[in-house]
Parts: sequence; structure tokens; C-alpha cells
Amino acid sequence: MSEEDRLEAFTTTKLLNPQSTGYLQREKVFDEKLQEVMKPEEYPADITLNTFIREYAKLFGTKFYCLEGGCSCCTVTVRTHHPVSNKYYSRAANSCLVLLNICHGWDIVTIEGLGDRRSGYHPLQERLAQFNGTQCGYCSPGMIMNMFSLLEASGGKVSAEEIENSFGGNLCRCTGYRPILETMKSFASDCDYEFVEKECDIEDLRLCSKIGQICDRKCSIPKIAKVDDQRVWYHPRSLSEIFQIFEDIHERRYTLIAGGTAHGVYRRDPNIEVFIEVNNVTELHSYKIGDVVELGANVTLTGMMRVLKEAAARPGFEYFEETLRHLDLVASVQIRNFGTIAGNLMTKHDHNGFVSDIFTILLSIDARIVVANPSSQVERSLIEFFKSDMRHRIIVKIILPQWNKSTTLYGSYKILPRAQHAHALVNAGFHFTFSGSQINSSRIAFGGINPNFTESHATVEFFEGRNLFDPDTFTQSLEILGAELQPDWILPAASPEFRRRLALGLFYKFLIKNAPEGLVKVTYRSGGHLLQRPVSSGTQYFDTNKKEWPPQEFMLLSRKLIPSEALAMPGVIAFYSAKDIPGTNSFVAVGLLYLYENEELFCADIVKYHSQPVGIILAKSNELAKLASTRVRILYAHNKTGQEIKSTVKDVVDHKHIIEYNEETACGGMNSAGMKKSEGILIKPKRIRGYFEMGGQFHFSIETQTTVSIPREDGLLLYSATQWMDLVQASITNALNIPDNRIEVEVRRLGGSFGCKISRSNHVAVACALASWLSNRPVRFVQSIESNMRTSGKRIACISNYTLSVDEQGRIQSYTLNFYEDSGVTKNESPVEGYTIPAVPNCYQRTASWIISGNDVLTDAPSHSWCRAPGTLEGISMTENVMEHVAWAVKMDPVDVRLNNIPEASDVKGLLVDFIKDADYRLRRKDIDIFNAENRWRKRGIGVSLMRFPISYEMQMSAAVAIYHYDGTVLISHGGVEMGQGINTKAAQVAAYTFEIPLQMVSVSASNTFSGANSIFTGGSIGSETVCFGVQKACNELLTRMKPVRDKMGSPTWLQLVQRCYEEHVNLFSQQIHHAGDLEPYDTWGMSCTEIGDTGESLSPLIDVGQIEGGFVQGLGYWLMEKLVYDRQTGELTTFNSWEYHVPGAKDIPIDFRVKLFQKRPNRGGFLGSKTTGELGICLSISALFALRHALNSARKDVGIDEWYHLGAPTTIEDIVLAAGHTKRDFKLNI
Repeated sequence: MSEEDRLEAFTTTKLLNPQSTGYLQREKVFDEKLQEVMKPEEYPADITLNTFIREYAKLFGTKFYCLEGGCSCCTVTVRTHHPVSNKYYSRAANSCLVLLNICHGWDIVTIEGLGDRRSGYHPLQERLAQFNGTQCGYCSPGMIMNMFSLLEASGGKVSAEEIENSFGGNLCRCTGYRPILETMKSFASDCDYEFVEKECDIEDLRLCSKIGQICDRKCSIPKIAKVDDQRVWYHPRSLSEIFQIFEDIHERRYTLIAGGTAHGVYRRDPNIEVFIEVNNVTELHSYKIGDVVELGANVTLTGMMRVLKEAAARPGFEYFEETLRHLDLVASVQIRNFGTIAGNLMTKHDHNGFVSDIFTILLSIDARIVVANPSSQVERSLIEFFKSDMRHRIIVKIILPQWNKSTTLYGSYKILPRAQHAHALVNAGFHFTFSGSQINSSRIAFGGINPNFTESHATVEFFEGRNLFDPDTFTQSLEILGAELQPDWILPAASPEFRRRLALGLFYKFLIKNAPEGLVKVTYRSGGHLLQRPVSSGTQYFDTNKKEWPPQEFMLLSRKLIPSEALAMPGVIAFYSAKDIPGTNSFVAVGLLYLYENEELFCADIVKYHSQPVGIILAKSNELAKLASTRVRILYAHNKTGQEIKSTVKDVVDHKHIIEYNEETACGGMNSAGMKKSEGILIKPKRIRGYFEMGGQFHFSIETQTTVSIPREDGLLLYSATQWMDLVQASITNALNIPDNRIEVEVRRLGGSFGCKISRSNHVAVACALASWLSNRPVRFVQSIESNMRTSGKRIACISNYTLSVDEQGRIQSYTLNFYEDSGVTKNESPVEGYTIPAVPNCYQRTASWIISGNDVLTDAPSHSWCRAPGTLEGISMTENVMEHVAWAVKMDPVDVRLNNIPEASDVKGLLVDFIKDADYRLRRKDIDIFNAENRWRKRGIGVSLMRFPISYEMQMSAAVAIYHYDGTVLISHGGVEMGQGINTKAAQVAAYTFEIPLQMVSVSASNTFSGANSIFTGGSIGSETVCFGVQKACNELLTRMKPVRDKMGSPTWLQLVQRCYEEHVNLFSQQIHHAGDLEPYDTWGMSCTEIGDTGESLSPLIDVGQIEGGFVQGLGYWLMEKLVYDRQTGELTTFNSWEYHVPGAKDIPIDFRVKLFQKRPNRGGFLGSKTTGELGICLSISALFALRHALNSARKDVGIDEWYHLGAPTTIEDIVLAAGHTKRDFKLNI
């Protein structure tokens, strides 16, 4: 299909070629003529579009992960009519939130509909590959469909800034976003890249034979539909029909459905009996701009923004510009496309703790709401609505007032844990009207304080008749407002003190922004402005309140499981628990590398951590299995052991309860007097003490743990998302008590991993195999994000304390480091001795006076696991933090301290000198210090970090190469696993290079435990090198066998040579392995420079290239936002989904990201002179933390604080606010 034909298919209602897939037309979704093919009653009432696309339409290109609209890998394009204009328009949708029963009359395009290798790829697909915008590829369909929707909705005319702003809902863990954004921005109308536009003629539609107008497909929408589970869907077309439905259903539990996006925040009640779709009620979709602006309740948030943008140009509505800026921070494009104003307000109404930006905005601008009952319509304030009973009542419209611009001040704010697509930590809206200089009326609204506090009353009353900018009024108002702000604390919310300070800070920001020019001190003025982020670019050169948290005794034992209610549900097959396991109740094979003890597959007695699995439910669908799992009753017994719950290493260290201990000690030191000679003068060294805390980190691979198990005649075939096939095989052997050779494991590729699929994937794999073996059925197990986060181990957290002595130049004389790493319930995968301790010296001069002690700590949490650069990140970071502390103590530039501690003979010293020169570090630091001195409330900072990443090859990896005689093509199979690092591409390139044949003649099969038998896990950044080494050995072995034939033939072509070898019975298959000693260990060096601030050149690292950008951005998440919060009473992880656990988004990446490869420095010990890069970026990302410290140092100095303070991982917005040391006494106008 040509591009022109494809675009035409997507912009009209013409049928695609019957062989095409991925295009679900309106005629195919509940058309009356096709009722016999697709009947609504055949599907569950709450089935989502994503489930239908994947499980019924069998279009698996559309992915799923969070199932709450938080990642957008499920994005599809929806084309539908507007209920008022009847015009068709396109928009991106989160298919995991859209319910199938609201899709009447929709055209739905999935990734398959854009193109494939048979019909040809869409330019978006091709260009994403050309720009290297895909690694594991799991997020790619959602990225492409979001861009496709944006282009189609805009007729191909969209700016680079609009594009970058539209990807806040799409998450990627691999790439760091830059190549994806570069791909998408190449389609921008203001981009130099060529892009062929095609205007969308959405009027080119058929006329309806019934009404003689453009068909709106309403004829095919049934008014009522009963579904297979006896629940009912209604599709009313007017308000009167809705009220008739209310009368008919009496007291049955119901819900009104428009976009269904609230399900992403608060899960839909599974007991709902009646679903009422309101998308076709015209009265709820209209809008009017006059003396006021009226918005229909079912106007989407995207539609609301469109209307406000239109109205903002009219007198009296200029304040909409401020509102639009705030609305742009609400949710994501996909959610705003379907979420409605009424839906958002009703979510706030039903869940008072919901921090609704829409509610805060509307409250602050004195909006009114019209609510209808069967007999009348009543206009209410937001507060009246908030407190009213809304059963059998409907929000009809929202009325926004017109203001006199000259007598009104308004501002609204939202503070998020990341740049986009996150709920507010605190939001606020401030609205003042004046008579002369006196306040006539005011409204001060907040969200995120506590469920019952939405606006200030005492402060508003105090302001009446006063001058807002009078110094005394200003000071008193802060005191009154501070007393009114009484935040609650329900985990995982930030601390009350932080939220109080933040709320006061937002009010202060509003005041200094709007105060007359002469009333605000020049150095304060910049604090009133919001940071403006330019479009990103890149370059490549090849919980502590212990009074509220009394720890409880660990006292639960699993005594009895009662699955009878679950098993009685139609479609539920079986329930298996620990008693059903034929072999060992463990999902690991003890004795394999870094695995020292068994880990329970299912809890058999004492509950070892919160959410520990007790069994597995089998059902005919994933949704049914999840529902059935909630019906299994678990009876617990109390066992008062006297032990307190300790979910984190900090809990254990605080209680001085160290379970395991490993130590490496180097003896030696200074002379007995503790003095050092320097140029003939005895100088007493400076003593420095400190601690450093690095928390855990969830891997957040967009593909969760998943396995398919298929019974075979004598065993099992598993398709498992694992990095370690050999471990899966051995662990199933152990649990099922069947031989290894009856279990085959196959892996094609992973949707991301970062270490979570080395051993943690085994929990799902072994459980799936058990269920398949016992039931003799094929079983597919896809773990939900909530279950994955609760039951799987995270990055191993680390706490350290250190003592050192330094001279006046910051040179370390002695260094004692004690660190404690969080193992979870077992010490499996401990990195202490193998990774952390060797990484501690980093690039610096280690002497006999360095003493390093490492400890494993057992906690009441799932066994933690390796995560990108395990141990190495922690070891490097501990010493880099020490360098910053030394620099602060001796009052030197941190770069100079580093230079003074690098051995003279090390190449790193010269590289660092060149690096800071290339980065223009000295001048930038000087400019930053000047800027900070001139700005009280806006700060910048710059930081540098160094890295030595040691690589060693201690693992066995197999590779097999087969040459096929008929056409000379080559097939490779190896024991490694493709997970986005390009291992298959590299292996194919090595074979093509060695054989001197075109790359197109080489392919790579799925990895498996036959050709890849006994291979170790793919990880540690060396999988590609070891696989390629094995491939090269196999290729060379084959060339050696073929050489006698070649010599006899002279100069044959490749095909001639292969065919002659076949005729002469030369073995054209070879299997080789890489083993320890084949490749020499080596070090990789790197350095980064990070600048934070508002200058538009926020980051300029010159660092090693590869997967460096993805690792660096993951590191930004680790150091600045990704926080695991545990309930101290129960041990429960409370940040267990994408709503509460925030990884970096597209606008959290560096604005200016530069990567430099130092050329002509081959690694003679590595494979083909290469060096690994997969885990380097995250080790360098700590420079962002140091830049933040530089900025904070200036802020603390401004309030008279000059002492060392702790910044660790993560240093969240809360930590930053509290570390700055500001109180309301520091909020001043002109002092």
C-alpha cells in the first residue's frame, strides 16, 4: 500500500485492503448489519478497548503495562464524530482506559494499521528506526501512535515545541527519550527535515440514507445492551433519557461513563450493575462564549483548552492564558483527549483526597456549576457542589466569569514530582479584585493539603479592605495562612511540613510576581517567574514521623487458604498453593552464581514480607484471574515474636541489627602523631565525618514479568521473559522435580529489563510452569504492575558512613568507609564483595590508609536484586560524594579536589583537564556564582562526576552458527538475550564481517536452552561482547573447515564455496563458547558535567557513548525523583504503580545533551577493541546531584546556613525544599 493510499484510508471511511490489519472501522464495531459477528452481549461489561484489541482482534502490536493511563504504551488513534458538530476528528487514546462499550461509531487505528514488513512501513516507523529511537521496542508502538494521532489531528502542521509537549504521557526506560523526540520533531512544520503533508478532508464522508446528511453513526448505537455477566449498558442521547434511566434502575449501583479515565486513579467498583454512556448527549458537549463562558460538562479537557484559547483573545477573559498554562500540566494528551470536566469534578466529589487541578482552578476563579435533577437545573458554587449529594443528578455545564483586567490579579500553580503527567504535590489558585489599592474580594484555593481543606477563609477575611502589598499586611497574612494550612499525612504523600512550606512558597511567588516594580527588591524579583523550558536537543560525537508510625510486631503466619469462592466463579480453572508443589518450594536454584539460599515460591508458613504470594489462580482470562484472586480467603495466625517490621536498610541500621557482614580491610596510615609533612611544615589534617544514603529503585521495565508455559508430551516449553534461561530451566526442575532435559526455555526478546529479569523473573516463570504442569494446559502469566512492584526486589539500597583526613589541598590522607546494603529477606545477589567494594576507589589514589567495610543487611522486604550497574553505581557514588564533602570542607572547587586526588600517572588526570576545558566549566561556574548572588529565589548550579567502571569476563556464553547449503544464508543462535542492547544485530554484523558476506544473508534465531545450553545470564554490560566472541570463534572454525575446499577452488563465490563444502561433507555447523580467560578485564572511564537552572543550556556532558543517554536519564530518576515509600506499620510498599512512582518523562531529560566518544583509543583486551557502555550513564548521573548541591549552597547561604548537609538518592522536591532552610520569615518584599 502506498503512503498516499494509507493516508487516504486513515482520513476517510473507505475500507482498507481485506489483508490489512490494525484498522477497526465504525462498521465493525457494533454495526447493526454485523451483530451476528460482533455482539456487545458477548463481552464483559467493563472490558477495555485494549483487551478487545489484543485478546479478540488478536492485534498484539498494541502493548499494555500499567493499565492506568500512566505509560501510554497502549496508545491507539481514535477517529470519531463530535456530538455537536458531527465533524470527524482524530485523537490519541489510552486503550487500557477506554471501555469497549463506548466505542460505537469509532474508527480505531492500531500500530498494525500503519504498516509492516509485508505492506511497507509508515514514515514514522521508518524514521524511528533511522534515528535509533528504539531499543527494547516495547514503548515504540505507543510513541508512534501518539505522533500519528497528533499529525492527523493537526493536518500535519505542528511545531517542534508542540510535539515535545505532547509526549508527557509516554514513558520509556531505555533510550532517555532524546532519539525518540528527535524522530518526532523531524515531522514538525518548523523542522528542516522534509515531511510530505496531506490535508485531512474529514468532510469526505458518506451521507446517511436515513437523514440525508453526513452520517454520525448514531443509528447503529443501541440504546440498551445487556452483556454476558447480566450487567447493563445504556446509551442515552438526551438528559431526559438519562433521568428516565435513573427512574428505571431505582437503587441499582450505576456509573456515568464518558472517557473512563478516572479508573487510572481510582479503580472502578467491580460491583457496578449499570453503565450509562453519556458521550452522545448533545447538551453536555456544547459551549458558548458571551458575557460568560459556558462549557458543557462533558467537554473534554482538550476541548476545554481549545475553547479557553479561543476566548482568551476577548476582553475580560485574558486570565485564561494563566489557566491554559496550568491545564497543560494536567494529566497527558491521551487522558485530556477523553477525560471530561464533569468526570474530573465527580472524581474529586467522590474521593475528597483527590488533588484535582480542575477543581482548584475553577474554585479560584469563582466558577459556577449547573446541576440538573429530573425537575430542575440549579446553579451552585464549587463548594456547594462538593458537599452535595449527586446521586441521580448530573452536572450540565460550568460557567466561567468575565473579569475586569485592570482590577484583578490571578495566578494558579501546580508543583509536580516530574515535569509532566503526574498528580500535584500541591496546587494553588489565587484571585484578588481591587478597589484602588484596597482588596475588594479574594479567593485562595489549595489542593494537596488535606481532603477537607480546599480554600482559605481566615486569610481571605483578613485581606478584606487592606492593601495586599503593605509590608505589615503581607507579614501578618503569611502567619494567618500558615496557621490555616494543616496538611494531613497519608502515605505515600510527602511530609506535612514540606507541603505547608510549598503552599506558602506558592503564595509568596504570586505576590512578588504581581507586586508593583518598586516594592520588590531586585534580587527577589526573579522568584516570581516560572521556569520556561526550551525544546530539547542532543549532539553525539562519535516517612519519618515516628509518633504516627509505631512499629508493630511481625506476627503473621499463613494458616489456611480458602479458595472456594474463587473456584465457584465461571471460567476459573484451579488454585495452587505451596502444598501442591511436587518438588522444592523455591523459585531459585541454589548453587548457581550469586544464589545462596532458597526463596519461597508461595508462602508456606511465616509471612516474610508484605504481599508475599500464597498461590496462583488459573482462569480463562487475565481479568477473570485477577478478580478471582481477590476472592481467595487467607486466614492468618498471630505469632508475637517481639521483632519489629524493618522494611528498609535504614530501619535495620537505625536499630543496629546487622545480619550479614563482609569486609575488605587495608591497613596502614599516617605517622603516630597524625601529622603530614608538607614542604617541611607539619600540618594537622582536617577530619571529616559524614553519611550518605542511597535508596532502592524499581527497574520499571515497560514489559512486566511474563511467561507462557506449554505442556508437551514429556515436559514443558516455556517462552519466558528472562535474562537467564539456564536459571529458569534449573529452577523449574527443582520445583517440579522433573529432569532438566524435559524443560525447554526460549526467549526472542525482552521489553526492557535493567536486571529485574535475571533472577526475579523466575517467580512468575516457575509459578506459570507449575500451573501448566499440574493442569496440563497452556498457561500465560503476565504480572500486573502493582503485583510486580509489591513482590519483586528493587535496586539494592545502600547507607554508608565515612571518616577521612585531608590536607589543605583536599588530598585524602586516610579514608574509612562503612556501608550497609539492603538484601531483602535473603542475601541472594549480594553485590558487596564482587561489585561495590572494587568500585569504591573509583579514579583516585588509593593508599594503605583506605579501610572499606561492606555489610549485607536482611530486611522484611522481597529479596532485592541487581539493577543497572549494581554495586558499581553505589561504590562510585559513595566516593564521589566524599569528594564533594572534602571540597566543601577545604573551600575548594570540587574539580580541583578531584584533580589533587587522581594519581599523577593516570590518564584520567589529563582527560579531566581537557574535559573541563571543553565543557567551559570554569567560566560557567563563575557566571553561575554571579547569577546566584544577584537572585535570591532563583538559583543555578553545576556539578562534575568521574567514573571508573571495571569490566571482567567470568561467565560462560555459547553461540552456534549454521550455514545453509542451498542459498548460503547463515543462521545464528546464542545463549544471550536481546533486551534492547542490540545483541542480535551485533552478532549478525560479526558473522557478516567474518564471512565477508552481506548482512542481509545473516539472521539470528530466538535464544533457547538447546543451542544456548548452560549459558550464564546476559547482564553486566558484557553480554554482547561474549556472544560476539563466541560467534566469531564459530565463524573462524567454519572458515578453517572450509579453507581446504576454497584453496582447491581458487576464488569461488560464497555460494559456490558453501555448496561445494556441502557436497564434500564439510560440517557447516559450529557451536563455540566464551569462557573466563578468553577476554581480558579492563576499565572504562567516564566523566560528566551537569548544569541546572533556567538558562536553556541545562546540561552539557561529554561522556562515553552507547546506551549512555538511557542510563543517564534513568540515573536522573534515581537521584531526583524515584522514591520507594513503605508503611512503617505493615511493611507495605505504598508507591506501587505509575500514579505514585514517578520515572523521568520526556521533558525531564536534559535540554542540551551532548555525548562525546574519545576516538582512536581501542581496548586491546576487549572484543574487537570495543568497550562496554550499557551501564556507564547511570554511574555518571550523580553529577546532577552535585549541581543541585551547588545551587542549594547559595540558597542556604542566603539564610545564614553554612554547614554540610545530606543529599542522597532520591533527593526529591520535598528534600530540596526542606534542605533550602527557608521559612515564612524569609519571605520578604523589599528588605
